Amino acid sequence: MFDLREFIIVNLIGSYVNGELSKERVSLLAVNYSIKGLINTDDIEQISIALHGEDQ
Repeated sequence: MFDLREFIIVNLIGSYVNGELSKERVSLLAVNYSIKGLINTDDIEQISIALHGEDQ
């Protein structure tokens, strides 16, 4: 079964790593997905760690 939540997380992180999106854009998109209920705060933390590392 398709996991939309995992798809969003992987693609947001991947888009940053590949240089397609800035950290700021990924952060804004993550918040928007959270507001829509597609990802949760734990997912945002996972994305944030991928963007900024453990030491934020």
